[in-house]
Amino acid sequence: MIIRKGYIPDTLVGLESEHFAFVHLDMDLYQPQLVALRFFAPRMSFGGVIQIHDYFFVELPGVRQAVDEFAEEYKFVRIPTGDEYTVALTGFEKR
Repeated sequence: MIIRKGYIPDTLVGLESEHFAFVHLDMDLYQPQLVALRFFAPRMSFGGVIQIHDYFFVELPGVRQAVDEFAEEYKFVRIPTGDEYTVALTGFEKR
């Protein structure tokens, strides 16, 4: 397990050759959310999941905007996870 706390894209340095099955993102802002999604998506394992916190939180509209733009562009499926804020992205294809 790799846990990184800090600012995107700084916390992504050194992870370029890694592959991921599960990623949890809690960015709160549009730009870092979009950068993180674009970084992790091509590194996801087949069937992997990216979980995004605050997608449904109306006071942080940039999170939803970044996720929706990204999901539409790359045809990822958004799945509510059952809590009041979180959504998961799936649909990562086999490389």
